[in-house]
Amino acid sequence: MPPSDKEWFSNCGGWFPRHSLEELRAGIAAGLLDRQDEYGMTALCLAACSGWLAGVEEVLRAGSDTRLRYFRTGCTALLLAVQAQKIPIIEALISGGANPDAANHWGLTPRTRSSERL
Repeated sequence: MPPSDKEWFSNCGGWFPRHSLEELRAGIAAGLLDRQDEYGMTALCLAACSGWLAGVEEVLRAGSDTRLRYFRTGCTALLLAVQAQKIPIIEALISGGANPDAANHWGLTPRTRSSERL
């Protein structure tokens, strides 16, 4: 049985993520890969923010769209990872095709932000 949206998103990130690869794969098989929550967060964004490298790699292998953004700020998963200084996640996202020049609503890009912080 496929996970509900709430189960899908809470597995990937949030306050108490379960980080179950089995649940992640079930959601991918059910067509939830690029589903966005009410804020625009995807499994990729949530996994990146919560530091779940295995989850990030799994959704990237499944073809997750790295261009999808958090609605309020326009941040991509890569920019969120750069802001949190999650180096292994950043490397996986870049290898998976994430654009380091994708600007948020204020023009900030992962490339410019990383040069300021890392």
